[in-house]
Amino acid sequence: MGEGLIPALEKIIPHPDFHNEVSVPHNPIDPATFRANLDVCASDCQYTTNIFQRGPKGEGYGFVCAPVGNGKPVALPESLEAAKTPTITEARHYLNHYVENLPTKPVFYYSGHAFSVPHKTPLHPGHEMLANEFLADLHHPYYHVGVDGSANRFHWEDLSSIDGGDLSTRHGLRSANVVLFGVKLWILIAMNHTTKFEEFVSTHWDCNTCSHRVGHRSLLIAPWRLEKEGIDFTIHVATPGKMIVPDLCQYHCVVNMGFCIAQSINFKLAGDQLVSNTHASCKECGLTELTRKYSNNRVAPPKQSRKRGAKASLPAARPAKRVQSAEVTEVLESIREADPGCIVPQVDKSDPWHSDVVVMAAAIQSSLAIAQFVSLVREWRSSHDNIFSCSSDKPKTSVEYQIECLQASTKNLALGKFIVRLCQMRLAQAAEKIKERTGLKRIDPSEMQGIAEKHGMEKRELGRHLEEGRWWMKLCGPYEGLLPFLLLTPDNEAPFDIKKKDWYHLVSVDAKLQAFHRSLDEEHMQKISDAGQIFEGMMRLESSKRFQWEEEEKFDTQAKNQTEYLSTVV
Repeated sequence: MGEGLIPALEKIIPHPDFHNEVSVPHNPIDPATFRANLDVCASDCQYTTNIFQRGPKGEGYGFVCAPVGNGKPVALPESLEAAKTPTITEARHYLNHYVENLPTKPVFYYSGHAFSVPHKTPLHPGHEMLANEFLADLHHPYYHVGVDGSANRFHWEDLSSIDGGDLSTRHGLRSANVVLFGVKLWILIAMNHTTKFEEFVSTHWDCNTCSHRVGHRSLLIAPWRLEKEGIDFTIHVATPGKMIVPDLCQYHCVVNMGFCIAQSINFKLAGDQLVSNTHASCKECGLTELTRKYSNNRVAPPKQSRKRGAKASLPAARPAKRVQSAEVTEVLESIREADPGCIVPQVDKSDPWHSDVVVMAAAIQSSLAIAQFVSLVREWRSSHDNIFSCSSDKPKTSVEYQIECLQASTKNLALGKFIVRLCQMRLAQAAEKIKERTGLKRIDPSEMQGIAEKHGMEKRELGRHLEEGRWWMKLCGPYEGLLPFLLLTPDNEAPFDIKKKDWYHLVSVDAKLQAFHRSLDEEHMQKISDAGQIFEGMMRLESSKRFQWEEEEKFDTQAKNQTEYLSTVV
């Protein structure tokens, strides 16, 4: 265990007698101590709740999701008892009954780093993983803590893909999971039935062509149903002292039988490749450093959202009907009249819509926003001074580098105003990385005071920039290239009279922010975001690449196909 874990797995996994289970030393943890120290409100918490939806009676499937940031977390029960270890036959009966009778209320299921818990982990991801900055979130193990009946849907690990269904050309990350307390049940789909399992899922549920389309369906499937479909699988009963290690690109799901505390890591073996030309991702995967670095293809999301991230949701029986109030109808009509080229948002009856949210969602997809983006790019091209090439010896991801760029910006120009916002957001991102790396909830105030003084800045001013940066991060959400399309100057005419404080107010109301992001869940919005990210990358790296439309004397903001070539580079 520890640093010797991955070298040991290098020898164990290729052995013909390896069947996904490894005996390891038991590293006990006291559940009461864990409960007392666990901080579910900390930034290292991914989610705390399972929400279920039962499938039709007798069909042998249901759905589970783990929404992020959806209100008050479900509390841990007082009784934290481990279940009696079942036999494989007993586990099969339990799983068949469980899927048919999924919980009707949300249950506690925590996933996160749990830095607040005093426990020395036996898991180590390996030095190659630790050296990769794009895998920073995976440098620390994840805790998985759940009550009886909590679960994780069928999925495979991040970056997984199989070229043409050929098992000899597999790519992606591996995982290892060890139980510290309790019992965890696993279903592993046989590797030789991977394609058959994917076809079964795609046949019965809407799927896109994303490499993680099965995971996006949030499925729990009973053993009897898999047998009926002729899909081979194995059931594993994980208890303290037993590590479960799925094969590379192996689909699996887990169910906690009784209260369970487990830990997992992602890792790779020496010959594993993370990059694949066939790996595809979509917005359901989340726009993380991981997918930006290693996913070569972007595809449209599935028809219904199953994302495990901020918009995780259960499937609807049928697509929700679109309805709108008289007030919203009036606003949409005024938008269409003022800007025929604007792509107006669709309004869902389940969204807590207000007219101001409609306006802001439309504004970033308007001709005005496209024109602003074009102007920013041209202004940057014509500028002789690129603040991001300032003679700094600081790493370009550091807090101090962003402060220097922030101070160098010219605020009286549109480009300068945009750069201020961009630097604020990057400053906040750099600060978050420091917290992730150190495991602290906040950066040492004395350290921030020292940085502020070093750059002739009041600590209060630095705090304001950090706070505004966090607002921009939340506002952009999964669309990290959205920033250059947020209107910098109020139009002062209906309908796009949007001020900076209006953006802040949107972020401060969770229901509105979620509705705002849902309205952007379209393929054309992804292309707009891609263009923004490309531009931000050009500024940071001083790339010689140019947008194809830059060769034109004038960009037609009213063109119907504008988003088709907005992000095309030459």
